[in-house]
Amino acid sequence: MRDQAVASLTDIAAVEQRTQAAVAYSRASACLFLWGPLVAAGSMLNQAFPGQPPWSYLLAPAGHDRIAVFWATLMMMPYVIAGLWLGPIFSICGLAGTGLCFGAFFFAGTWLHVWIGATYGACLVLAGLGLKRLGAS
Repeated sequence: MRDQAVASLTDIAAVEQRTQAAVAYSRASACLFLWGPLVAAGSMLNQAFPGQPPWSYLLAPAGHDRIAVFWATLMMMPYVIAGLWLGPIFSICGLAGTGLCFGAFFFAGTWLHVWIGATYGACLVLAGLGLKRLGAS
């Protein structure tokens, strides 16, 4: 009887942990669905108006292209860190987004902001789809 009670409590704890993970994945996927298109639109605006980065005046000596990669990398870092607690999918999303942004810096040339917007925005939306799927299963 006691062994059954311990087994039941262990099962209940496992279900609780899976539920918490599902809720975290669901919340994160909603954020990714929101931020993917917003980041893409912001990068496209930076491509269209390269002299108008309003939040980057303190970093201006670094150059417009480096600032774009800096912000994209900075925004991906919380996903890498969240992967330590919430699961590796977060870290994979963060590292993939960072890698794509660095690739854009070295290979995109004058189309840097379009590339960052497309790849970074797509990475966020695809990560949101993956997280939604994980949360539902």
